[in-house]
Amino acid sequence: EEFAEQVKVHDEKLNALFGVRPKVFRNTELVYSDEIAPQILAMGYKGVITEGAKHIIGWK
Repeated sequence: EEFAEQVKVHDEKLNALFGVRPKVFRNTELVYSDEIAPQILAMGYKGVITEGAKHIIGWK
C-alpha cells in the first residue's frame, strides 16, 4: 500500500541521516484516523502526534 511504502521510505531516510528509527508517528498536517492506527502500530510506532481537536480525537 502507498501509505506504508511512504512511511518506510521516510523512516529509512531518517535512519540514514541520523542513525535512529522514529518511535512516534506524525502524519501530514497532524491528520489522524482510527483506520490507520492499526497500520501505525504494526509498523512499530509507540505513539502518535495528532491535532488536539476534540471532534477528531474524542475521548482519546
